[in-house]
Amino acid sequence: MYVLTKEQLIGHDVFEFVKGSFCGEHWLDNSIFIAEEVFQQAELNHIFSSSMKSFAYYGTTVVTEKDWIRIKNMAQSYPLEMTVTIISAIDDWAKKCFKEESCFTICGI
Repeated sequence: MYVLTKEQLIGHDVFEFVKGSFCGEHWLDNSIFIAEEVFQQAELNHIFSSSMKSFAYYGTTVVTEKDWIRIKNMAQSYPLEMTVTIISAIDDWAKKCFKEESCFTICGI
């Protein structure tokens, strides 16, 4: 599994996807997590930084639904199965998030 829940975490070098705006708290039960190594292997750093000039690898990045659509479109040019699987899993989570929130926040490592 590439996209993890809090219970599945085995390390701390992860990107945390938080529903809504970041409120200063980490390791939330409804967050999803991607290990830094997986993030790099799936070329997500390139996808996010190419899609959003404000992407902060070591900080927080707010992602609106419009941003997420742009990210998904950019990801289509990355044919790695791992990348497709991760984007799909994030998308499932993001769709639920956008029903309640106007954004989600990526907390970098």
